[in-house]
Amino acid sequence: MQEMFNERIQEVYNLLDFDEPFENIQLDQNFNIKIYRRFQGQTEEDTIDTLSRSEKETVGLVLMLASRDAYCDDFPFFIADETSFYDTARLTRIMEYISERVPYTVITTLASADEQSDLSVEHDLTSVSP
Repeated sequence: MQEMFNERIQEVYNLLDFDEPFENIQLDQNFNIKIYRRFQGQTEEDTIDTLSRSEKETVGLVLMLASRDAYCDDFPFFIADETSFYDTARLTRIMEYISERVPYTVITTLASADEQSDLSVEHDLTSVSP
């Protein structure tokens, strides 16, 4: 799982185009999250506390995806709860990224009060077995 996380976190951070000058984010052999930033031409280790909310949530999503793939890759569902920390473009990109890896994805986000009357459930069931 550690290797899967370390490969995917850079891929996802590049996909979401965060502004921070990350050199690397990885899980070490003790499963601690290590963050390395580029600052004034040098790479320095940093703590997860310095990440923005969307960056922290991205680390969590990638950790959940890597765990799913490492321990139960045949499980066909992935649930991403509360994704309001992403702007529309990043939400679309992360949804596409997840849907390429998991057959069925449930993603939740808060709806504003004026949107709540228009809520619907979207699904694409191609076949249902008894």
